[in-house]
Amino acid sequence: MNLSVIWTNGLLIIHHFDSLSPVNGKYNNFHFLLRLTCLLSIVTLYDCSFSGTGCSACVNTRVGTNFQCGWCDTSSSCRVGEECSMAIITDGQQCPAPTISNFSPQSGPPGGGGTTITITGRNLGVTFSDFTANSITLRRASNTMFPCTPINEDYMAGATVKCRTNPLPTGTYFLVIDLARSSGSGQGSATSNFEVLTSTVSGASPLFGPIAGGTVLTVSGTHLDIGNNAEVQLNNSTDTCTNV
Repeated sequence: MNLSVIWTNGLLIIHHFDSLSPVNGKYNNFHFLLRLTCLLSIVTLYDCSFSGTGCSACVNTRVGTNFQCGWCDTSSSCRVGEECSMAIITDGQQCPAPTISNFSPQSGPPGGGGTTITITGRNLGVTFSDFTANSITLRRASNTMFPCTPINEDYMAGATVKCRTNPLPTGTYFLVIDLARSSGSGQGSATSNFEVLTSTVSGASPLFGPIAGGTVLTVSGTHLDIGNNAEVQLNNSTDTCTNV
């Protein structure tokens, strides 16, 4: 296919096309995808190396596009097939097992659960649909498993996923993600633990203030920073203090 490429007013115009099907090519170290409509040609420049970190993020670039990116194991990078000495990975189930680099918060309250945990790492799914209700679990030393329900909020392919804890007894847990893989293990574990703790209040100061409000109340105790949010209630009512 012969191409004539012209830059004008920030637009890339291609002439002399002879195909009605999407065409992949390369121009000035960028790969391009050419689509032909009735009146004009539409060009999308893309660079696989900017796809993100890890195999899953790389494979995600193929979702809903005709991009030719895939994971190259020999260079541990996202490439088109011609740039890799072996066949590139284009199926998320062929990617390595997930790895968890960090998660936050690392503690939460017992009882009703509801703590939203943000997990970061590599190969955390190609799309959110890779996660089932039991893909993320909190486990005890006895290997008792408690699901942490995946939530589709601020999901980033391969890199970030959130889950919400269910009711948990107090204790120490380790966080595990288990995703489907065509061969080998699809399981990854965090190196730090998640602690389910009970907050206790030992005192507050001052003990009185004006009806109009505005008194800064200092509360002391243990484990007052667990979970996502801390709320102080007065007299077990719906009246709350504003955190400062």
